[in-house]
Amino acid sequence: MIHMDWTQATEPVRFKHIMTKDIEFHDGLDKADRVKFCQERDIEYLPGKSGDAVYRLISSGFRRMELLPSQKVSEEEEVFTSESTAKFQQHRVLFVFRNDSLTGVVHFVDCNRKPVFLHLYSLLLDFETDLRELLTAIGCTNDDMLEFLEGSSSKVYQRSLEFYSKARQKEKRARLPPFHTFRLSELIALLTSKNSLSISEEDISGIRNLVMHFVSPITHREKYSESEMIFDITSFDELLTQITILTDTRAKLSNEILEAKAKLYK
Repeated sequence: MIHMDWTQATEPVRFKHIMTKDIEFHDGLDKADRVKFCQERDIEYLPGKSGDAVYRLISSGFRRMELLPSQKVSEEEEVFTSESTAKFQQHRVLFVFRNDSLTGVVHFVDCNRKPVFLHLYSLLLDFETDLRELLTAIGCTNDDMLEFLEGSSSKVYQRSLEFYSKARQKEKRARLPPFHTFRLSELIALLTSKNSLSISEEDISGIRNLVMHFVSPITHREKYSESEMIFDITSFDELLTQITILTDTRAKLSNEILEAKAKLYK
């Protein structure tokens, strides 16, 4: 099982956190070893020692190519920004610099590293916190949630209501801040019923499942022997889509919270 230091979850993911520091240069490998090295690691580029060129694997040989600005990132750049993800979608391998010195290489599959899990956890935690804050801001209480569950025909919600009716759960609700004992899906459903949120549980289920079950975001191809790439680039694109949905929804939530609080002070 992966050990997580959740205290670091609020740190944004920077390229220095997921890059490979032990770089193999094209100039430093024997010709016979270069192709094997790339194939074993599912990579198609080897950097040159000069830092201004890369060598791309084409069939069984390499072609020298100028290193483009869109292939370069700095150590301190955040991975999940529109600019950085645009570079990733254009080039599956990026080269990481500190000033003018090449210090690392990042392949899109490096998004399976632990700092990315921490980032996803942070996004989900902040999202859930915002849901509770918005519910409170529009005047909802724990009783509203219980009434919502009671009025639902869903068997899942009926089982939840039975669970929350236990004495131990009542004690927890009395002790904790509002909505801290309810599930994420229930928070979303209650807000949706109040017309205060235009998102479904399915929209964020991908990231939630990754975080809760420690599932690698970037997956292997089922038939990678038939492809040039071992890892499935579509899973990377799906991860970016899920992160975008969650961050965009958080921005909307923030606006909803501000508007709800403004009404309270009118």
